[in-house]
This record gives sequence, C-alpha cells and structure tokens, in this order.
Amino acid sequence: MHEGLMRLAYGKKSGVFDKPSSRYESLKILTIFYRNFIYEFHLHATHGDAYYIGLNGLEFYDENGERIGLTEQNIAAYPHSVNSLHPGTDDDIRTPDKLIDGENDEIDGTHCWIAPILANVINRIFVIFDRPTSVSMIKIWNYAKTPSRGVREFSLLVDDLLVWTGVLDKMSDDDNDNYGKHVPFNTILFCDERILMEHEKRTVLEKNISADNISSQTSNRDRSVDYSKRPTTSVPRNRKRH
Repeated sequence: MHEGLMRLAYGKKSGVFDKPSSRYESLKILTIFYRNFIYEFHLHATHGDAYYIGLNGLEFYDENGERIGLTEQNIAAYPHSVNSLHPGTDDDIRTPDKLIDGENDEIDGTHCWIAPILANVINRIFVIFDRPTSVSMIKIWNYAKTPSRGVREFSLLVDDLLVWTGVLDKMSDDDNDNYGKHVPFNTILFCDERILMEHEKRTVLEKNISADNISSQTSNRDRSVDYSKRPTTSVPRNRKRH
C-alpha cells in the first residue's frame, strides 16, 4: 500500500465512522482494504518505562465501518502478560483478552494488557482471523494506568508484510479531565485522506518513523537496561472495583 494512504488519527470517543451512511458509500470507493488472516503488532518502545509495555484496547472495523467482533481465540501476545514472569501462574488480570473486551476507558488496570519487556525480545500482539477479513481501520487505546508504560514506537505487519510504522500518543495525566473520562485513542486508517472530515484532518499525526530507526532504538534499549532491577507490578484477579 502507498504510504500516503495510511495515516494515524487521534480522537475521542466518537470515531471516524460516526456519520451518515453517505459516508460509507464514499468509503467503499476510496478505501483500499486489507483482506488478510493475521495482523501482527510489533511494540518497539514505551513512553519511558524500561520494564513493562501495555495497551488498553484494540478495535477492528470492516469495510462498512462496523466493529468486528473479536473473541479470545482471535487475540494473542508474546510475551503473554506479566504472568509470564512467573510460569504456571495467572494471578494478574491484565491478559491479552482484555484488549478486545470493549472496556477501553478504564484507568485502574482491570481492562488492559501489559507484558514484561525482555532483553532481545520484541513484544508482539497478534489478531488472527480464521478466514480472510477486510479491515478498514484499527483503533488503538494506549495504556492508561501508568502512561509511561504505554506504547510509543510500533509497527504493523499484515500476513508478514510490513505496512505501517508509527508513534502512539501518551495518555497524559490530565486527559481524564480534558476528555470527560474517556481515554483518547489513535486510529490507523487504510484509506485515502479524502474520506476524513475537515476537523478529522486536523487530528492526523505525521510523526512516523522508519523501520530502520525503530530497529536501532529497540537494540539500544535492550543493551542499556538491567532487567534484574525490574520492579514488581500486579492487578490481582480478585481485585474489587469501587
């Protein structure tokens, strides 16, 4: 896909497709869809934390702008979660299935995913379909409980083909006040920018970085961190919400 057809947009709770059906008709004409089996996110760097990396949520949308229903069978991650640090345990609730449970605005950690950063390992998230599936856009909610652990640099492979490299926004400390307690999200659009409304064009992020730069930054991170000093983190499964 041509680089100019993919952009990273930033939004609130309302999405790109929250407009009349005439919008969908234009979408069908202008959008170049990916119709594939496996969408693989490579998470290369955080917004500062050296030991853990996480996200709040993911949503995939079809060629009609409808959200694609995902189940636990569609999602996987490596490393799986912080539970990977203690094989045989599943005490921490922040597992890959939380990425697709639709609860993306929580900031207490009960509906998010987080995993350890390991030396010489790229953290990965897989969304796997059992048949070729058309995807028009992907919404990504960054990790909100501890914003420094949110994803910064990432890349996206579709059936092993690199189609995107970019930067996710950090959840700021005052975002809850600014956005009415909604965690902001980023959107990968597989379409021409002409499909965007004028106000949406102003939200498009141009902070893309090359795959070569990402690889270099990942290598430098691995060499500089003493993982024996990793702090503990936990959100127990029996945690009560208030």
